[in-house]
Amino acid sequence: MIPSKFTYSMIKPAFGSCYDLIKYKWFSKLQFKSLRIKSNLFDEYYKDTCAIRKSDMIAFLQENSVYSLKDGIGECEATVQIYVGEKENQSMKKSAKIIHEKLQDSFIKVLPNMFHGEFSINHADDYMRKLLEIVK
Repeated sequence: MIPSKFTYSMIKPAFGSCYDLIKYKWFSKLQFKSLRIKSNLFDEYYKDTCAIRKSDMIAFLQENSVYSLKDGIGECEATVQIYVGEKENQSMKKSAKIIHEKLQDSFIKVLPNMFHGEFSINHADDYMRKLLEIVK
């Protein structure tokens, strides 16, 4: 929720110059380790990452770097639950807070000792239980 024109402008040259490294397992293992995903998921991560085209990856990363909430988000009438890891970077924590402030009927939960994406990936059973609880 905090757009960064600088990050946007750096993605294409930085990622474009190192994209081919993702095909090397040693490099993918370094990336994978930085994401703090359970080690038994590496093979799927590697396969999926190698299947993403360079242009798609750059477009995805650039769009993420400039995304902002639409003005009409405050009119949302849904009950929204927002989860953010305690160990996520400050930008993610601020983004979660912004969403929470913009949505009247929202709930925010800081997940202790968790990094970005860890709830849905490393704690998939808990995540699914929460989703099923919400849907009911």
